[in-house]
Amino acid sequence: MSVLKSLAIVTLFIPAVGEVIAPNLYAQTIIAKAATAKPKAAKPQKKAPVRRNTAPAPGTGGSGGEFSVPVPEEDNWYNEEGVQRAAQVSSPSTQQIGLLGTVNYFGSGAGLEYVYNYSPTLSFGGTFLHTSASLKDDASDGASEYIDAQSNIFRAFARYAAYPYLYAAAGLDYDRISGEYGFKGSAINGDRIKTDFSAGITAIDVFFGSEWKLPWWRTYVGVDWIGFSVPLGGTIEYDANEDLEVTSKALKGKTPNQRLDEETSAQLRIYYLNLKVGMTF
Repeated sequence: MSVLKSLAIVTLFIPAVGEVIAPNLYAQTIIAKAATAKPKAAKPQKKAPVRRNTAPAPGTGGSGGEFSVPVPEEDNWYNEEGVQRAAQVSSPSTQQIGLLGTVNYFGSGAGLEYVYNYSPTLSFGGTFLHTSASLKDDASDGASEYIDAQSNIFRAFARYAAYPYLYAAAGLDYDRISGEYGFKGSAINGDRIKTDFSAGITAIDVFFGSEWKLPWWRTYVGVDWIGFSVPLGGTIEYDANEDLEVTSKALKGKTPNQRLDEETSAQLRIYYLNLKVGMTF
């Protein structure tokens, strides 16, 4: 009887205990499952791309690797003025070629000019000028001394632009002159007495001029305002003519050789207003 009574008590007690324990176990199970759940991982933030410069640092003397060219829009040092300055430094020096014209350098004529501008102020060049002249000097009543000649002048020069649009220049010239020398007029037997001659003269000259660059088609104009030369030496050859020797000594007091030397040197001594026009490239 006591055993049955005890079983009855246990039987009543177990459901009551179960009602208390079961909710706690269920809560623990839910808590445990919640604790084991992993949080959703956040997406990593994108990083700005880094431009790498593989060129060696200044002074390291390193070699190898590639040098990345900076993008103009991304660099502060890049500007239009810098590009223009770099272009001026790297661009070749300007060259010029032009035509010359003169009406005073041992007559009138024309020629060619070439100029190499080594710097904004210093230039080197060469010219070729062909002229013709007809000179006349009255020796006496009824007799005139004359020289009909053609001249081919070769010049190498250097010039320095001390001021804008004004330069000073110095050159070495070689002048080859050929023509006819003599006397003519009613006082001369046969109305004319002459001889053919040729001369080669070397001289140093100095001249001053201006030049302007024009905005059209890379053209320029210029002028040598004034110049003078100093003959260094030369040779004169002519066909011997006894009548001419006598006449020259009688009317001028000098031989044909002396007169030719005086006249050719004097004509080359001073010149002015040599005009030129050309193009740069």
